[in-house]
Amino acid sequence: MQFLLERLAAPPLMSMGQPEPFDMETAVAAQIQRIVSSRIVAAPGGEISLLEFGMPSVVELARNSRAQLERYAAQLVRLIEHYEPRLRQPSVTVEPVRDALNPYRLVVSGSLVNDSETTVFRFELPTH
Repeated sequence: MQFLLERLAAPPLMSMGQPEPFDMETAVAAQIQRIVSSRIVAAPGGEISLLEFGMPSVVELARNSRAQLERYAAQLVRLIEHYEPRLRQPSVTVEPVRDALNPYRLVVSGSLVNDSETTVFRFELPTH
């Protein structure tokens, strides 16, 4: 299932006059990246906008604080459930990595149902 804006922003037709096949996994990963890249804007007086679309900047979190990353992950799951219905049973986990500068990474997982075929989805959020 493509969102309206994904259909409108479709790539140019291939040489045979047919559109490129739709890749749902890429589209879901792009939507998650948009959610993470967007910031929540507070109106004057501290009220949050109507959509509440977006996440706080991850660079504002303590670098080695697994607890802060887990709260960030829980908020991300709520937004994915609301704004990315193609991803079923989403979860965001904090996984340790062997990097002194970035000791953890966030991984989004779930399942995608496309034409009655279910596939496992896994997307590692960029650490830079």
